[in-house]
Amino acid sequence: MTLIPFIAFFMIKDMEVIQKAFWSVVPEKWKDPLRDFFAEVDRSLGGYIRGQLIVCTLIGGLSSLLFWWIKMKYPLILGLIVGVTNVIPYFGPIIGAVPAVVIAATVSFRMAVYVVLILFILQFLEGNIISPYVVGKSVDLHPLFIILSILIGEEAGGVLGLVLAVPIVAILKTALLELRRQMKGKERAG
Repeated sequence: MTLIPFIAFFMIKDMEVIQKAFWSVVPEKWKDPLRDFFAEVDRSLGGYIRGQLIVCTLIGGLSSLLFWWIKMKYPLILGLIVGVTNVIPYFGPIIGAVPAVVIAATVSFRMAVYVVLILFILQFLEGNIISPYVVGKSVDLHPLFIILSILIGEEAGGVLGLVLAVPIVAILKTALLELRRQMKGKERAG
């Protein structure tokens, strides 16, 4: 784990060299299909990241608005924390909730209950409606596939499976569509 930042640094630093080395070993007839595939994967993963950012912004904004509505102290800062930590599966909502609940508890027990209810409802909506819809639109996958991929990812790989489930499904979808496109191109040519 400690080597990952160093590996990432050198990969970014020497990206052109790595790309040239990769393309030098790829057979000529595979270069165009692989370039098309990588471009589609890049588009799909970019859509996934944009979708996640939209969901986090929406959850953070709604948290801030609802905290302000119940007259909670520091609604913008606490909403920002909730939105940023929402990226982390499972533990993110808990990590983001802790500061809000602690600050609410210093005001009153009732305020702490309101904050817990707001965050619980937002997380329920995010996990079951907002995220599957927004991320599904971003990667052009039906929300049902998003939900199923998250469930399978959790079962297969725990927290890491949760994080990687949707990107893997997006890459698989891209690979299958690209393969189908290639096969149709060969049928027309032959």
